[in-house]
Amino acid sequence: MAITPPRRRTARIRHWHRPYRQGCLTVQVRLRGSEADQAWELFRPEGPFAVLPLGGDAFQLVWSAPLPRLQQLERLEPVAFLDALSAALPERLQAEVLLDQPRAFPVALEWAWPLQRRGLVLVGEAAHRSHPVGGQGLNLCWRDVAVLQQLAGQVQAGRLAARQLPGRYAARRWLDIALVLLATDALVRLFSNRQPLLLPLRRLGLALLARAPWLRALSLSAMSDGPCRLRWP
Repeated sequence: MAITPPRRRTARIRHWHRPYRQGCLTVQVRLRGSEADQAWELFRPEGPFAVLPLGGDAFQLVWSAPLPRLQQLERLEPVAFLDALSAALPERLQAEVLLDQPRAFPVALEWAWPLQRRGLVLVGEAAHRSHPVGGQGLNLCWRDVAVLQQLAGQVQAGRLAARQLPGRYAARRWLDIALVLLATDALVRLFSNRQPLLLPLRRLGLALLARAPWLRALSLSAMSDGPCRLRWP
């Protein structure tokens, strides 16, 4: 089960927290210019910008930028917000209507360790939080749930003792969590600045993704199934 922070402290589970200079703003919009099953990850100097399909012409936007700027955007009237949004999106993507209220919040890199203690198990954001670049935080949470469900099924079938479940869960999840936290942090640092020495590296990475279908498929596998379960195309 997911453990709330007070329970985590009571169990004496360590918690590492490192805030980012950026924050994130989330909002749902009606959008033209993108397919209903097409997602976008825009790398902008102020931070990554994700455009995630929800079905039809509805999309979830996750806008990363310095938190004070996002808090100013959050307070804008809908028409003014849509104008600011149009300036941030590529020309082909046209936001027409807000479907909910924009919300800005701080972002941090967090990891609780160990993932279990005295029969308590940390799942999802009780165990880890990452920058939302690429939507990897949500994917990581779902993989936590999938492993826990699988182990619970083994307990129910008599193939695993209930007292062994917490330790087995922690052993199976720590590497995936560590790799995703490192990868998302590296992406944010690589693409959220204008350091001249990093520009050629960024251009090379994007060019390789654009020209190599196998590399795109490999990246999608790592994002969906986790870096520990890569499926080679």
